[in-house]
Amino acid sequence: MVAIKRASLKFQTILTLKCMKNFYFKKQFLTALFTCGIGIGTVFSQTWQSHSIVSQNWPNNDVKSFGGKLYVASNNGLFSSSDNGNTWTDLTDGFSGNSNLTEIQFTNNGNIFARQNSFGIIRSLDGGTTWEYDTAGVGNNYATDLLYYDSVSNKVFLGVTFPKRNLFFQSPTDASWTEVTNLPVDLSTISPVQMTRKGNKLFVIDIYKKVLESSDNGITWIKKNGTGLVDANSQVGPGRFLAIGNDLFLGIGGIWKSSDDGDTWTRVDQGFASGDTRCLYYDGTTLYSSTFGGRKTYKSTDNGITWAEFGGGGEWFFKAMTMHNGALYGTVHSKDSIYKFGTGSTALPDYNSELTASLYPNPANDFVTISNIKTGSTINVLDITGKLVYSLVATNEQTTLDTENFVNGMYILSIAYKSSVDVKKLLINK
Repeated sequence: MVAIKRASLKFQTILTLKCMKNFYFKKQFLTALFTCGIGIGTVFSQTWQSHSIVSQNWPNNDVKSFGGKLYVASNNGLFSSSDNGNTWTDLTDGFSGNSNLTEIQFTNNGNIFARQNSFGIIRSLDGGTTWEYDTAGVGNNYATDLLYYDSVSNKVFLGVTFPKRNLFFQSPTDASWTEVTNLPVDLSTISPVQMTRKGNKLFVIDIYKKVLESSDNGITWIKKNGTGLVDANSQVGPGRFLAIGNDLFLGIGGIWKSSDDGDTWTRVDQGFASGDTRCLYYDGTTLYSSTFGGRKTYKSTDNGITWAEFGGGGEWFFKAMTMHNGALYGTVHSKDSIYKFGTGSTALPDYNSELTASLYPNPANDFVTISNIKTGSTINVLDITGKLVYSLVATNEQTTLDTENFVNGMYILSIAYKSSVDVKKLLINK
């Protein structure tokens, strides 16, 4: 039995080394792979990777999956992708209201609403082909902090802060917004920032930790106690108010949970490097969050009882996340790329494939030319700690990488095309 086990182990080892025979400086490189967290049987450790550029030099603010497509709201328009974020189409190209888009909502009929941070709402009633301003009843000169579509009542809600400070609603195709007037008697104005539905009730949070509840689809509202909440400041990411089962979750300042319809709240983000939450997303089984401090992302599979860190966005924080075709995507503050978590397959790739990239010069100084690559390949550059320092998608079979700002040392280049991955070692020596 011992002999059989040894023979099996020897056979597995031979297969592993055979698959890796094209590695550059095999023994040294295997050491570097393990240093970077790359083990036998895996491609790379799961991490956030810059997936593709959506709008050159314009940061992205929201990401949503709808109708088999991926959508991103950016400061330069609303973009869609039919190929999992590899290429993008500008849906608002030519429409003057395409700047500073911060949030997307889709209706049951596929109508699209997009919120502008300072100039109101734009909408498309034909799935993004044509656009129009949707400002009647509210006006143009106001700041918005909330856009929410309630699929039960088929209403779109708009939260306006300065100078109007109130909540508005309409059916998706209405010609004008209707202002909510049936507020609690001790509440003359509100500045709504987050909204959600739980069962037969709607809930809204305003920037001054006021919690309101409606049982008639947003016509009349009552005030909840809101005990335990801090001010709802740091308004960055959209959709940070969620109903999961019998609980309400709010990601503002920290992550808060209420099991009594908003009367009392308990903080549940224990263990975060920083409690300044900028994103909250639920995919049906897992709750995701990101923080400003430390630029970290966290996830919980037990509705906020315990949390696990799973990477971050580098020098910036995540503003929104969505699950699309089995992969988690995110937008990062001040970045024009969309980020994707994980590497897909965890099986050892076929290194004897069509990928035979070469680097020159290596060692490099100010630049390195990468040749013999497939157009559309994703090139990721990692330092020896496994941190992603640069990423791009090749538009030709040869590309030049500017390394002038790279510090001296060893780097790992992952060149992925379809199901194949080539890995190279690059030395920067200035």
